Amino acid sequence: MKQFSSSLLLLLGLFCGLINAASIPAWWETTPPIIPHRHHENRTTVKRAELVERDSGLDARAPTSRLVKISGTMEIKDDDGVDEYCTYGSSIAPFHISTGVPAVRQYWEGRCGGEIRIEVHLNCYLINGASQTIRVDYDARLYEGTSESSNDLDGRRVGSFDVDPNAQKKFFIGLNNDAEGGDWAAITLNVFNGNWI
Repeated sequence: MKQFSSSLLLLLGLFCGLINAASIPAWWETTPPIIPHRHHENRTTVKRAELVERDSGLDARAPTSRLVKISGTMEIKDDDGVDEYCTYGSSIAPFHISTGVPAVRQYWEGRCGGEIRIEVHLNCYLINGASQTIRVDYDARLYEGTSESSNDLDGRRVGSFDVDPNAQKKFFIGLNNDAEGGDWAAITLNVFNGNWI
């Protein structure tokens, strides 16, 4: 009887042990999932963004070239008793500018009435490769004297304007004879900033 009781207790103990073991999660349920290291993920994302910038030509460290086209008109009035008006049209040969190179200089001149000379000095350059925006510095001068070769500077306007990539900008410069009055020049510039292929 004692032997039967011992066997019964042993079987009861084994049965209870199996129930407790079944309630314990298996090792694959308790092992946390493998998650990629977040720092590694961020580094990969940044790398991809840098490659996209380089491929799109927007990285300031990469050299960039732009095609520039300039055209315009110049109207001049010589106020000397009998007013004389002169009109010029200009189209400068297309040129390209790049990051890391000096500004490209352009010059335009008009004369009128045997006494007036208008000079337009332009410097064109990239502000930076990332924006692909070009800047045009201008220096417009009105000379008036006894001939069109006079160096008597009577009017001057200096400034700058920007042209966005793949866009054209029309810009107006007005010059007056600030010393003697009457004479003037109206200059219109059309500047195109395109892709250099």
